[in-house]
Amino acid sequence: MPQTTIVLAHPIDFARWRAATRDLVTRRVPPDEIAWHVTPGDTPDATAPSPTGQPFRIPRETMQLAADVVQSMLPDRFTLAYGLIYAHVTGTDIAPSDLARMAGAAETVRAETVHLRHDLFTLMQRSEGEDIWHGTLDAATHAPESNARFMTFQLSLAPWRLSLPGRRMEWTGRELLHGRDDAAAAPLRSTACRRPPCRWSPTSTFPASPPCPPWRWRQERAGSAPWPAAPPRRCLAKAGAMRA
Repeated sequence: MPQTTIVLAHPIDFARWRAATRDLVTRRVPPDEIAWHVTPGDTPDATAPSPTGQPFRIPRETMQLAADVVQSMLPDRFTLAYGLIYAHVTGTDIAPSDLARMAGAAETVRAETVHLRHDLFTLMQRSEGEDIWHGTLDAATHAPESNARFMTFQLSLAPWRLSLPGRRMEWTGRELLHGRDDAAAAPLRSTACRRPPCRWSPTSTFPASPPCPPWRWRQERAGSAPWPAAPPRRCLAKAGAMRA
Protein backbone atom coordinates (compact mmCIF):
# COMPACT_ATOMS: atom_id res chain seq x y z
CA MET A 1 0.00 0.00 0.00
CA PRO A 2 1.41 3.45 -0.94
CA GLN A 3 2.93 5.29 2.01
CA THR A 4 3.87 8.49 0.17
CA THR A 5 1.43 10.71 -1.73
CA ILE A 6 2.58 13.29 -4.26
CA VAL A 7 0.04 15.87 -5.44
CA LEU A 8 0.54 17.33 -8.92
CA ALA A 9 -1.04 20.57 -10.11
CA HIS A 10 -2.09 19.37 -13.58
CA PRO A 11 -1.84 16.29 -15.83
CA ILE A 12 1.66 17.14 -17.11
CA ASP A 13 3.18 18.75 -14.03
CA PHE A 14 6.65 17.62 -15.03
CA ALA A 15 8.48 20.10 -12.80
CA ARG A 16 6.78 18.83 -9.63
CA TRP A 17 7.18 15.20 -10.72
CA ARG A 18 10.88 15.78 -11.34
CA ALA A 19 11.45 17.50 -7.99
CA ALA A 20 9.63 14.72 -6.14
CA THR A 21 11.43 12.01 -8.12
CA ARG A 22 14.81 13.47 -7.33
CA ASP A 23 14.04 13.44 -3.62
CA LEU A 24 12.32 10.04 -3.49
CA VAL A 25 14.89 8.22 -5.61
CA THR A 26 17.68 9.66 -3.48
CA ARG A 27 15.93 8.14 -0.47
CA ARG A 28 15.41 4.87 -2.38
CA VAL A 29 11.61 4.89 -2.06
CA PRO A 30 10.22 2.03 -4.23
CA PRO A 31 7.65 2.90 -6.92
CA ASP A 32 4.91 0.79 -5.31
CA GLU A 33 5.11 2.91 -2.14
CA ILE A 34 4.20 6.15 -3.95
CA ALA A 35 0.78 7.39 -5.01
CA TRP A 36 0.63 10.16 -7.63
CA HIS A 37 -2.50 12.34 -7.70
CA VAL A 38 -3.46 15.25 -9.96
CA THR A 39 -5.40 17.91 -8.06
CA PRO A 40 -5.77 21.20 -9.97
CA GLY A 41 -6.17 24.26 -7.81
CA ASP A 42 -4.28 25.69 -4.89
CA THR A 43 -1.23 23.47 -5.18
CA PRO A 44 1.99 25.27 -4.18
CA ASP A 45 4.69 25.79 -6.79
CA ALA A 46 7.26 23.05 -7.11
CA THR A 47 10.48 23.61 -5.21
CA ALA A 48 13.65 21.59 -5.23
CA PRO A 49 13.88 19.48 -2.04
CA SER A 50 16.96 19.62 0.14
CA PRO A 51 19.49 16.91 -0.76
CA THR A 52 19.15 13.94 1.59
CA GLY A 53 21.47 11.42 -0.06
CA GLN A 54 24.06 10.75 -2.73
CA PRO A 55 23.47 12.77 -5.94
CA PHE A 56 22.94 10.80 -9.14
CA ARG A 57 23.02 11.31 -12.88
CA ILE A 58 20.53 10.14 -15.48
CA PRO A 59 21.46 9.48 -19.14
CA ARG A 60 19.92 11.82 -21.66
CA GLU A 61 18.00 9.05 -23.40
CA THR A 62 16.52 7.78 -20.12
CA MET A 63 15.39 11.22 -19.04
CA GLN A 64 13.87 11.92 -22.45
CA LEU A 65 11.93 8.66 -22.30
CA ALA A 66 10.60 9.59 -18.86
CA ALA A 67 9.54 13.03 -20.14
CA ASP A 68 7.76 11.45 -23.11
CA VAL A 69 5.94 8.98 -20.85
CA VAL A 70 4.71 11.85 -18.65
CA GLN A 71 3.19 13.45 -21.77
CA SER A 72 1.25 10.29 -22.62
CA MET A 73 -2.28 9.37 -21.64
CA LEU A 74 -1.29 6.27 -19.67
CA PRO A 75 -3.16 6.34 -16.35
CA ASP A 76 -0.04 5.20 -14.47
CA ARG A 77 2.43 7.31 -16.45
CA PHE A 78 3.92 9.04 -13.39
CA THR A 79 4.55 5.70 -11.71
CA LEU A 80 6.11 4.26 -14.87
CA ALA A 81 8.37 7.28 -15.38
CA TYR A 82 9.43 7.21 -11.73
CA GLY A 83 10.12 3.48 -11.95
CA LEU A 84 12.37 4.09 -14.95
CA ILE A 85 14.54 6.53 -13.00
CA TYR A 86 14.46 4.39 -9.86
CA ALA A 87 15.56 1.30 -11.77
CA HIS A 88 18.49 3.14 -13.36
CA VAL A 89 19.75 4.50 -10.04
CA THR A 90 19.28 1.31 -7.99
CA GLY A 91 20.23 -1.17 -10.70
CA THR A 92 16.93 -3.03 -10.49
CA ASP A 93 15.03 -4.49 -13.44
CA ILE A 94 11.88 -3.18 -15.11
CA ALA A 95 9.19 -5.58 -16.26
CA PRO A 96 9.40 -6.09 -20.06
CA SER A 97 5.67 -5.31 -20.31
CA ASP A 98 6.24 -1.92 -18.66
CA LEU A 99 9.17 -1.17 -20.98
CA ALA A 100 7.00 -2.02 -23.99
CA ARG A 101 4.20 0.25 -22.76
CA MET A 102 6.61 3.14 -22.20
CA ALA A 103 8.21 2.69 -25.61
CA GLY A 104 4.83 2.67 -27.33
CA ALA A 105 3.62 5.72 -25.41
CA ALA A 106 6.82 7.63 -26.16
CA GLU A 107 6.54 6.86 -29.87
CA THR A 108 2.99 8.23 -29.92
CA VAL A 109 4.05 11.39 -28.07
CA ARG A 110 6.95 12.05 -30.43
CA ALA A 111 4.82 11.49 -33.53
CA GLU A 112 2.16 13.87 -32.26
CA THR A 113 4.80 16.47 -31.37
CA VAL A 114 6.22 16.35 -34.89
CA HIS A 115 2.74 16.61 -36.40
CA LEU A 116 1.84 19.59 -34.22
CA ARG A 117 5.02 21.49 -34.97
CA HIS A 118 5.13 20.87 -38.70
CA ASP A 119 1.42 21.51 -39.29
CA LEU A 120 0.93 24.34 -36.80
CA PHE A 121 -0.19 26.89 -39.38
CA THR A 122 -2.57 24.38 -40.93
CA LEU A 123 -4.01 23.55 -37.54
CA MET A 124 -4.30 27.13 -36.27
CA GLN A 125 -6.36 29.60 -38.29
CA ARG A 126 -7.11 33.30 -37.94
CA SER A 127 -9.87 34.97 -39.88
CA GLU A 128 -9.37 38.38 -41.44
CA GLY A 129 -9.85 41.08 -38.85
CA GLU A 130 -9.45 38.70 -35.90
CA ASP A 131 -6.65 38.88 -33.37
CA ILE A 132 -7.04 35.35 -31.97
CA TRP A 133 -5.72 32.19 -33.58
CA HIS A 134 -7.97 29.17 -33.03
CA GLY A 135 -7.88 25.48 -33.86
CA THR A 136 -9.02 21.98 -32.92
CA LEU A 137 -6.77 18.96 -32.48
CA ASP A 138 -7.88 15.39 -31.79
CA ALA A 139 -4.86 14.80 -29.56
CA ALA A 140 -4.12 11.36 -28.15
CA THR A 141 -1.43 12.66 -25.78
CA HIS A 142 -0.54 15.72 -23.73
CA ALA A 143 2.01 16.84 -26.32
CA PRO A 144 0.01 20.02 -27.12
CA GLU A 145 0.33 21.22 -23.52
CA SER A 146 4.08 20.57 -23.55
CA ASN A 147 4.44 22.52 -26.80
CA ALA A 148 2.36 25.50 -25.70
CA ARG A 149 5.40 27.77 -25.42
CA PHE A 150 6.59 26.73 -28.88
CA MET A 151 3.14 27.53 -30.29
CA THR A 152 3.09 30.93 -28.62
CA PHE A 153 6.45 31.96 -30.05
CA GLN A 154 5.58 30.69 -33.52
CA LEU A 155 2.34 32.69 -33.45
CA SER A 156 4.33 35.80 -32.52
CA LEU A 157 2.88 35.94 -28.99
CA ALA A 158 -0.60 36.62 -30.39
CA PRO A 159 -3.57 35.21 -28.41
CA TRP A 160 -4.65 31.70 -29.41
CA ARG A 161 -7.12 29.04 -28.38
CA LEU A 162 -6.86 25.29 -28.99
CA SER A 163 -9.69 22.82 -28.41
CA LEU A 164 -8.61 19.31 -27.37
CA PRO A 165 -10.61 16.17 -26.50
CA GLY A 166 -12.36 16.96 -23.22
CA ARG A 167 -10.20 19.99 -22.50
CA ARG A 168 -9.01 23.30 -23.89
CA MET A 169 -5.90 25.45 -23.83
CA GLU A 170 -5.63 29.20 -24.37
CA TRP A 171 -2.94 31.87 -24.45
CA THR A 172 -4.53 35.21 -23.57
CA GLY A 173 -1.51 37.30 -24.40
CA ARG A 174 -0.54 37.40 -20.73
CA GLU A 175 -0.95 33.88 -19.36
CA LEU A 176 -1.56 30.31 -20.45
CA LEU A 177 -4.88 28.79 -19.33
CA HIS A 178 -5.87 25.14 -19.36
CA GLY A 179 -8.90 23.24 -18.17
CA ARG A 180 -11.55 20.63 -18.82
CA ASP A 181 -14.56 21.54 -20.93
CA ASP A 182 -16.83 21.33 -17.87
CA ALA A 183 -14.61 23.37 -15.53
CA ALA A 184 -13.07 26.80 -15.32
CA ALA A 185 -9.66 27.18 -16.90
CA ALA A 186 -6.67 27.71 -14.63
CA PRO A 187 -3.09 28.86 -15.27
CA LEU A 188 -0.88 26.12 -16.67
CA ARG A 189 2.66 26.29 -15.34
CA SER A 190 5.70 24.06 -15.05
CA THR A 191 5.00 21.77 -18.00
CA ALA A 192 8.68 21.85 -18.91
CA CYS A 193 8.72 18.65 -20.95
CA ARG A 194 9.72 20.39 -24.17
CA ARG A 195 11.47 23.68 -24.73
CA PRO A 196 11.35 25.86 -27.85
CA PRO A 197 14.01 24.91 -30.39
CA CYS A 198 17.30 26.75 -29.82
CA ARG A 199 17.19 28.43 -33.24
CA TRP A 200 14.12 30.46 -32.46
CA SER A 201 13.25 33.11 -35.02
CA PRO A 202 10.13 35.29 -35.14
CA THR A 203 10.29 35.21 -38.93
CA SER A 204 10.61 31.47 -39.46
CA THR A 205 7.69 29.12 -40.04
CA PHE A 206 9.34 26.10 -38.43
CA PRO A 207 12.82 26.05 -36.88
CA ALA A 208 15.14 23.51 -38.43
CA SER A 209 16.99 22.58 -35.25
CA PRO A 210 15.85 19.80 -32.87
CA PRO A 211 14.53 20.57 -29.36
CA CYS A 212 17.06 21.67 -26.75
CA PRO A 213 18.81 18.90 -24.80
CA PRO A 214 16.75 16.93 -22.27
CA TRP A 215 16.69 17.90 -18.64
CA ARG A 216 19.49 17.80 -16.14
CA TRP A 217 18.92 17.37 -12.43
CA ARG A 218 19.38 20.89 -11.16
CA GLN A 219 17.43 23.39 -9.14
CA GLU A 220 15.35 25.84 -11.17
CA ARG A 221 13.62 28.93 -9.91
CA ALA A 222 9.85 28.59 -10.07
CA GLY A 223 7.79 31.56 -11.17
CA SER A 224 10.75 33.92 -11.56
CA ALA A 225 9.42 35.36 -14.83
CA PRO A 226 6.03 35.68 -16.49
CA TRP A 227 5.15 32.89 -18.92
CA PRO A 228 6.39 32.50 -21.58
CA ALA A 229 9.97 33.42 -20.87
CA ALA A 230 11.84 35.32 -23.55
CA PRO A 231 13.92 33.24 -25.99
CA PRO A 232 17.60 32.85 -25.00
CA ARG A 233 19.82 35.78 -25.94
CA ARG A 234 21.78 33.65 -28.38
CA CYS A 235 18.51 32.85 -30.15
CA LEU A 236 17.56 36.52 -30.39
CA ALA A 237 21.03 37.36 -31.68
CA LYS A 238 20.66 34.66 -34.30
CA ALA A 239 17.25 35.99 -35.30
CA GLY A 240 18.69 39.50 -35.65
CA ALA A 241 21.46 38.22 -37.87
CA MET A 242 18.95 36.42 -40.05
CA ARG A 243 16.86 39.56 -40.50
CA ALA A 244 19.97 41.56 -41.36
